[in-house]
Amino acid sequence: MVREDKTKFWLIFAGAAAFIVIVLVARQYISVFSTNVLSDQEKWGQFGDYFGGVLNPILSFFAFIALLVTLRTQFVANEDGERRHTEQLKEQRLFQLIGLMNENALGTKMLAATHMGPAPTEYVHGHQAQHHAALKLRDSLSRRVRISAQINSNDMDVFESAEEAFKKWRRGTWPAVGLFVESVFLTLKFILKEQPSDDFKQFSLGVIRVQLSESERLMVWYVAMFTTEYVIYLEPLLRAGFIDDHEGSLDDQIKPWREKMISCSRLWSHIELEKRTSGI
Repeated sequence: MVREDKTKFWLIFAGAAAFIVIVLVARQYISVFSTNVLSDQEKWGQFGDYFGGVLNPILSFFAFIALLVTLRTQFVANEDGERRHTEQLKEQRLFQLIGLMNENALGTKMLAATHMGPAPTEYVHGHQAQHHAALKLRDSLSRRVRISAQINSNDMDVFESAEEAFKKWRRGTWPAVGLFVESVFLTLKFILKEQPSDDFKQFSLGVIRVQLSESERLMVWYVAMFTTEYVIYLEPLLRAGFIDDHEGSLDDQIKPWREKMISCSRLWSHIELEKRTSGI
């Protein structure tokens, strides 16, 4: 609507300017040669030559400017069309990735408990399985961090002890939840790559956030903290409120060590990536 108003304004301005120029040219001729030109046929011809000779280049200049404005308008409209098309493609791909993420979540199946004797083995499925895996990881990290913090005064030692607990959890649980977790980070990578607009980024992160349960968000947070390639997502997850706990139901039991853990995680990730680059 704003662009249409501007276009209308410039069209009115151009028409008014052309009219004013025509009036000024005619007025100048009549003021110099008097109004007798209106009653003399020969003077009418001279007036026509003057009128056309003066106005033609002026009006041609206006026409050239109008052409430039038209080309500029078309160029901007094409840019807007391409931008909207790109945004639509991004949104389609985003929801395709979210659909894949949900499919992987619903397809999760893992052992909840092993019963001795003739009793059957109990399995949990879908989001319940993700919840079960997240609680196992939370409890394992909590125990390890609390014990290590009592023994060690060095923050990195506490972090590395927790990282060992994460590795143990990953070895036993990743075959069940790995596809889901990796699809979450694939979606995050899509959102954050190529410096998208802030509006698209915030909207997309909000969409992912509401698609995950609290325990799933907590598990994604822990995986990001203790996985070298995913540490870069800690800050975006934090800003997007993935681990906000206003209701007190998220139950991040290592929250008292959060700031120290984040700092150690970044340093640890940097060191690990340098090792891989140097081939150590």
